[in-house]
Amino acid sequence: MLNHHGPLLQKFASFYKVYRYVQSHTIDTALNKAVCDSRGMLSNEYNGVAEF
Repeated sequence: MLNHHGPLLQKFASFYKVYRYVQSHTIDTALNKAVCDSRGMLSNEYNGVAEF
């Protein structure tokens, strides 16, 4: 995600008028697994989110 989506967005940032880009990556911890389990989610449904 960091080395793929960041550079990809950078190519189109001015077209979409993006002035800030933030990536938040999931972490593999026991707490994260417990939260996923409590919500009936697979722990690998996604590996992060991006905000722009």
